[in-house]
Amino acid sequence: MPPLVDSVLLQEVQLDGGALRLLYEPAGHLHVILLRNLDGKETSIAELKSCPLVVVGAGPCIIGIRWLSSQNMIINVNGQIVGSTNKEDAIPDSMVVGQVMSSKENRGDFSKENVLATTNRRHRYDSFQSIRERRDRIKAGQGYIFDALKAEILQMQDLLKLIAEGRTHNSLGLAARVRLLIGLGKPLPLLQLCAAELDEPLIVYTNNNPRGRPPIRPTKSFSINISSQADHMFQTPIDIDVWLGCTAGQIGDHVFTHKDLINKIGNTVAAHVDPDLHPYVVMLRESKSQFSEAGVKHDMLILYMCTVARVVGQLSVDLHERYCQSKPA
Repeated sequence: MPPLVDSVLLQEVQLDGGALRLLYEPAGHLHVILLRNLDGKETSIAELKSCPLVVVGAGPCIIGIRWLSSQNMIINVNGQIVGSTNKEDAIPDSMVVGQVMSSKENRGDFSKENVLATTNRRHRYDSFQSIRERRDRIKAGQGYIFDALKAEILQMQDLLKLIAEGRTHNSLGLAARVRLLIGLGKPLPLLQLCAAELDEPLIVYTNNNPRGRPPIRPTKSFSINISSQADHMFQTPIDIDVWLGCTAGQIGDHVFTHKDLINKIGNTVAAHVDPDLHPYVVMLRESKSQFSEAGVKHDMLILYMCTVARVVGQLSVDLHERYCQSKPA
């Protein structure tokens, strides 16, 4: 990791009457600030710094913050207390993080589920075709759905560009596109429908254990754990349909999947608007971070949708290219 000049906002969570802010400082400290908001003015009511974190590589790092009051706070990293207001807690002089790298030995194996996902898509598509009788419709050919896929690719590319330029209201349009591509559809969402037509897998990459949960049950948790290519963080190949069924987060005792999240966002604020807010949407909107490619502070709904859209967009491009190659000259 290159040396930081300024603090980086890892996460900011809105609370009743205030906020909790988590910063990573140039010297390697985690800095937690508990804020009170009175008449639009934020005031710090408690602060706590961790011991320095020595980053030696790119690996998973689970950060937990617990507070019972402004005088009772703990910072926990990968199961170890690294900062505390309680003088009886033993705090190390420093902590090394990032040395646990993915390897073939500890990597999750989804190979059987990946094959099954491809088979299931084809089965659903064939079953639908065999019973399909819509006298009020004209049956479209293969070219129609792949033309639709191409249109979705272009729309997502435009929306991602607009969001990168600061026009973040386009994130809701992006969420609607993602929902159409991988969330809902009869018999399948569009991307899966095109994959079934060609009998192709839809492989992405995730962390070692995408079904895992934090060691300490949090009030709220959320993860963005997908990439279109294997990298230092995400080396486990997984079919997009298998990933959609993995845990995305938790609110209290309620655990939800990525498919749940994508469809709830699409169904309540993107494809159409419900008069009441869904708890998933509230959680993502209340949590902000500048831990992104551009270093700009966005809420987690924007960060999540942009990340998923880039991956789905690349899958769509690759699949459309295979379709073009399969057509007779």
